[in-house]
Amino acid sequence: MRNSWFNCITSKNGIVTPVLGGMGTAALLCQQNDMIALRISENVVTSTKVIDELEIIAKHYKVNRIETQGKFTSEGLAARLLIKRGFSVVGPVSVHFKIEVANARERLIHLQQRLGDCRLQTLDLCSYHIKSIAKVVHEELILDSFEFCARLIHKGLGAIRPEECPVIVDNKGLAGFILTSLVSDPKARELMVRWVAPRHRRAAKVNLALMLDCLSKAAASKVTTAYFSADPHRHNDTMRLACVLQAEKYGESVALGRDLGRDLG
Repeated sequence: MRNSWFNCITSKNGIVTPVLGGMGTAALLCQQNDMIALRISENVVTSTKVIDELEIIAKHYKVNRIETQGKFTSEGLAARLLIKRGFSVVGPVSVHFKIEVANARERLIHLQQRLGDCRLQTLDLCSYHIKSIAKVVHEELILDSFEFCARLIHKGLGAIRPEECPVIVDNKGLAGFILTSLVSDPKARELMVRWVAPRHRRAAKVNLALMLDCLSKAAASKVTTAYFSADPHRHNDTMRLACVLQAEKYGESVALGRDLGRDLG
């Protein structure tokens, strides 16, 4: 828990505050409108004792709800423990995919050749104004801006490595980007966020250029495997991409939450 990226958040205000319990449990205390929620990551929930401590923290801060930060593996220990304690699934299930970087990159190169010369110049996150990316992910409810900044500062699991994240701009500004993060396997990456500006979503060239550059950067970092997720009912383009790249489905994940009300007394 002490290695959680939560511990690297340095900004404290009335909206998002990192919380540490006696066991070193990390969480985010978030306030939105009249709701105060304790948001937890999957690697925090390792036992019923941890859940007890989370509830103690919630009681101390007079929190209305405990919810997951992102989605948890459906059959994982954390999800099973929380469901036994009265947590329920919130929203749709996400499907997880795995691709082999070298093979996927070759398929994208062939696709680019078939589509003709649609190459776009890509930058990386180090070369672009990070605040612009933070604004997009926050305003479009993709990733909380505090989480985004914390992952940039962090060096361990869940960290975003700016030099591996491609960005495309055009004469109207930001056209698209991909955010990747570290996972437990040093030769793998998670493709956390893939965003394309609305004006480019009907054409394939920005998406193709981003994915190809992302996989090229991954290959240069000796990465052999990449993971990504999609909601089958909302992310049609990602589901199509999974088919194009011959991605392997390897699991599902869910968001979990529980309204506390009076049950913590």
